[in-house]
Amino acid sequence: MIRPAHWLAGLAATFAVACTPTVPPVDLAAETAALRAAAQAYHDGAATMDTDAIAALYTADAAIYAPDTPTIQGMDGVEAFVTGFASAPGIQVQLDLVEVVVSADADMGYTMGLGEITTEGPDGEAVVESVRDFHVWRKDVDGSWKLVVDIWNSPVPLADPTG
Repeated sequence: MIRPAHWLAGLAATFAVACTPTVPPVDLAAETAALRAAAQAYHDGAATMDTDAIAALYTADAAIYAPDTPTIQGMDGVEAFVTGFASAPGIQVQLDLVEVVVSADADMGYTMGLGEITTEGPDGEAVVESVRDFHVWRKDVDGSWKLVVDIWNSPVPLADPTG
């Protein structure tokens, strides 16, 4: 004879399994390739100073942490920063993608790039700065990868502040 408590426990377990949504497995290789393509699109946009293409890769709540600059937040800030950056005299950007990592559930990832930013100095001569470019990406509701955090710095040591 089946006891009512056992019957109810079995019925509850059956409903729990039946009501659990099926999550398709994540294809990490495909997601890594998609993130690599998004990062390359960013690098290509930076190389050609395509400000619309660059800005389109950011989330609405993105933050940019550029050297010697206050934090830039939100799409209005991103668009203004990208436009201003692209208008700098003699600006050229060359970045090489060196690392792409996607989380196990493929909702977040990061990329690392190395490169150079060239600008025109006060004397009209080209100033070349080596940079490390680190991006945190988030999967958007449409399935595309979008930049949520953009930070870069220089591997060149700062001058000794003590003199």
